[in-house]
Amino acid sequence: MKKFRIIAMLLALSMLIVLAACSQNDTKGASQSGKTDSTGTASQTETTDSKQDTAAESDWTKEKITINFIHGHSEEAEKTILTSTAFREMINIYKQKYPNVTINETRNATDYNDNILKLAAAENLPDVFSFLYSQYDTIVGGGQVHDITDYVNPDLYIDKLAGCTYTDGRIYGLNMKFTDYNIVYYNDKMLKEAGLSEFPKSLDELLALDKYFDAKGIDLISLGNKGQWFAMNHFLNPIVYEVCGAEWAESMINNEGKYKYTDEKFIEALRYVQKLAPVFNSDYNSQDDVWAVGWYCQGNSFCHVSGSWATNTILLYQDENPEVVENTKAAIWPSISGKEEDTYIVYASTETYGINKKIDKNSPKFQACLELIKQLASTDYAEFCAKRGSTAPIAVETDIESLHPLLQDFMSVHNYGYPKARAFFTYLNNNVNTRMRANLQSLLAGTMTPEQMAADLQKAQEEYMATK
Repeated sequence: MKKFRIIAMLLALSMLIVLAACSQNDTKGASQSGKTDSTGTASQTETTDSKQDTAAESDWTKEKITINFIHGHSEEAEKTILTSTAFREMINIYKQKYPNVTINETRNATDYNDNILKLAAAENLPDVFSFLYSQYDTIVGGGQVHDITDYVNPDLYIDKLAGCTYTDGRIYGLNMKFTDYNIVYYNDKMLKEAGLSEFPKSLDELLALDKYFDAKGIDLISLGNKGQWFAMNHFLNPIVYEVCGAEWAESMINNEGKYKYTDEKFIEALRYVQKLAPVFNSDYNSQDDVWAVGWYCQGNSFCHVSGSWATNTILLYQDENPEVVENTKAAIWPSISGKEEDTYIVYASTETYGINKKIDKNSPKFQACLELIKQLASTDYAEFCAKRGSTAPIAVETDIESLHPLLQDFMSVHNYGYPKARAFFTYLNNNVNTRMRANLQSLLAGTMTPEQMAADLQKAQEEYMATK
């Protein structure tokens, strides 16, 4: 049977990212002949390296150890969301490997971003916890998480652990998620009924379909932006890269001060995003992404734009809405110009699992914690996801011909060879990140202009830089 190599990037319906709350206690078609990485080029296969072996051999596996671990994977999510299912599988594997370790788990997916910062402010983080790149200044800069550079091998990971590396060049954890953010899941039957044989290549061509579907009482795009960051990653990210350019975006991520949010090209990008508001379901700012997937699968919208985690979520509706699922195909969010070179796949490596720095690095407990975060971001995890048509931080080989057609369709989009760019929003400092999420909701709702949003973001950036 023909083998396909794919990236296993980790995806999840999001937004159930882990919360901590306890004290220490290319090429087009190239995927058919080789593993592809986040840039669409061949990635290195796993190698044996002392850094990536189990933590230093000692008697730690014979000692009774307790790890306090808080996360946001609910029991329901572990039954319905592939990445959460894979998370639980990795916990089970770890427990089988190390029966001497007791993991005290607390599930909590509510207000994760705010709560993890509150715990950090109180210096009350648990033994193992996850945090976002935008929180590195507070948690890493505040000296609350261990530097694990000497214990891991970046070459095993698609992004060489760039998503876990701070400004000092050191590595402070391992990411469990690696996902595409701007995948369009559309109803091909509806598309043909609207008179098109293929998904639109340009944004204007896509928006032109709204008139046809609106007359039928069908939304063009289903969106659940209650969590605020969905519209950011799915729409603003690719538009920023096309309108402002990769150099502008990377400069802003790196806080170089070369550009400003009040630059006309960024304001222009905001105007394009604002144009999308009329084609969403009217309650997009009060609904979540889970609801939005269901709205699409019930035939109430032509398409749903989401992260690659949504592929498996849509398949959960096979029994309830078989016709929609059968006719669902995947595409990339179209560029404004309609040109392939402007059509970006926006990705991110997120959800860093780190170890509380209060734990003695020479202790058995540190070794146990290190093996836990390695298991969560392991080849085991990548293979579990890949066999189910999902993605993760490590490239693995799998046969995709046995997968559901929608999963195959997604992988063909993922591996096509579109230019790739890391999610602009995900890597911004927390001051701008927080304001951007809230402001974009206001922009879409029409209560803030692009100029006002740009000015507020620039103010947030200058406030942040004043602390450096």
